[in-house]
Amino acid sequence: MWLEFDWGAGPRIGGRGTNLFCGWLAWSRFRVVIPSWDRTLGALVACLDATLRTIGGAPTYLLTDNEKTVQAHPALRHRL
Repeated sequence: MWLEFDWGAGPRIGGRGTNLFCGWLAWSRFRVVIPSWDRTLGALVACLDATLRTIGGAPTYLLTDNEKTVQAHPALRHRL
């Protein structure tokens, strides 16, 4: 089983833009959506932590598209 995640634009609150973290289990309709002020590494880790606590476990893989906050240079694939 794997967990996919991505960011999207959220509503403007008090003139300030927000971001929505969305994580979903593959082959499932179960989604976790968390609002955030930014897409920093700290915000990403906090959102992933909250998502894993919500689903009650850790998937085998975490998948995302080309998000700058999780890129390594050179790109590496880490085995779990």
